[in-house]
Amino acid sequence: MAVAVGGVGALAAIAAGPSLAADGPWGYRLGERHPARQVNLCETEAEARELAGIFRKYGVRPGFAALSNAPACARRVAAVEPLEVLETIVVSPDSAEAYRVTFVRVRIEGEATLPVLVTTRPVVEEP
Repeated sequence: MAVAVGGVGALAAIAAGPSLAADGPWGYRLGERHPARQVNLCETEAEARELAGIFRKYGVRPGFAALSNAPACARRVAAVEPLEVLETIVVSPDSAEAYRVTFVRVRIEGEATLPVLVTTRPVVEEP
């Protein structure tokens, strides 16, 4: 998967994404509503971007610690419809421990706001 990653606050775009096979690991597809699952959601894009900076600068463990302690972020069960990839952070891209964290604006039926999903699952843009 090719990823263009910008500087702090820059948006990253997935240039070519993985496919989601029926028998492979599950992930998210933009524009497709996904059944209710436990997800990490941030209420605001500003909070999500702050977390992205922590993941980028300090790595996975501090990033997830910050996510757990962020006042505007929470783990909850929700059915989400991914709308747009805001940013993808690849932590330690040159090592065997490479880790991808993607921030995705989502719609939740019946809610007026568009929270940001924080996920390590694949996110694909093609239908």
